[in-house]
Amino acid sequence: MKKTSALCLISLFLLSGCSSDKENKHLTSTVSAAKESSAQLESAIPAYYKDYPANPQVIDDRTLVQTGQTIRSNKGEASLKKIANLQNSYKTEAIDFKIQEAKLITYKPDYSLTDFYHSYTHDEQFTIIKFFIEIKNTSAETRYFAPIAYLNTDLGEKITWDQDIYLEDLNTPLKPNETKKGAIGFILEKPNIKSVKINTSAVFDKKHTQLAKSKIINISF
Repeated sequence: MKKTSALCLISLFLLSGCSSDKENKHLTSTVSAAKESSAQLESAIPAYYKDYPANPQVIDDRTLVQTGQTIRSNKGEASLKKIANLQNSYKTEAIDFKIQEAKLITYKPDYSLTDFYHSYTHDEQFTIIKFFIEIKNTSAETRYFAPIAYLNTDLGEKITWDQDIYLEDLNTPLKPNETKKGAIGFILEKPNIKSVKINTSAVFDKKHTQLAKSKIINISF
């Protein structure tokens, strides 16, 4: 009887040990998969985002690089509808600027951001047209320039600079030899667009003398 009891106890210990090993292996595998997935997402972030801080009021979409991708965070949920990887360069007077990408993103902000977005829309979910832009003042004097003064979509919607939801101050004066980069984005009332026409501002000096005319830039998705 004692031998039988001892054998039973040994069997239980062995089974417990096997179960524990399996759980540890599963946990290790899960952690490794999560790290690999995170590393893959990080490697997908385009190089031009280097040193770009996350925006406080809009979800971080840097890893959205393929149509249909969805991300979730404490700022809500976003899906990429369309993307145009442009990296197009332009020059006007002393201003060099690049439109690195244009995206159409379906976005449902977290409840904590409701008050912020109510100043733009009362919809719980909406589509954003978003641009990532870099601008540089190559002169030794201050320049006034807005990369997007207003835009027109192919569906007839016109949106002006003051409706930007990112608020990253890309329209503020550029100091001598200063470079800025960041996002500019707008909520679309008619989201199923195929193209957009951007109008920049003119270029002005600190005396508000016009140095160059505005530019028109066409972007297709």
